[in-house]
Amino acid sequence: MEGLKLLWFLAVGHVLSDFFLQTEFMAHAKNPECAEAEVERGHCGPWWLWMGAHGMLNGVVTAWILGVWWFGPLEALHHALTDWAKCTGKIGFWQDQMSHGVFKLFLAYLVFYVL
Repeated sequence: MEGLKLLWFLAVGHVLSDFFLQTEFMAHAKNPECAEAEVERGHCGPWWLWMGAHGMLNGVVTAWILGVWWFGPLEALHHALTDWAKCTGKIGFWQDQMSHGVFKLFLAYLVFYVL
């Protein structure tokens, strides 16, 4: 796949998986700062379960676009750690999005120049 086309699909895949496929419930439940009261009330499982599900969703989309299955777990871990940093106030929204984008650029670089 051409480089620019691949980057376009990575960007679209990110928007879909990080915004449209992430429900409002998941966005709330993955946040360790917000979800504790909900867990105590029995409304959702532990935050790390939802954070993992969100990370894995992003990992599946990225691995499918790039065609390298083991990029899925790498993307899932990176995505979950970055979102954890955002949810706990260590980084802001734009730092979160830049981190996701730079990591996807790194993976695309690996596809074109290393693998």
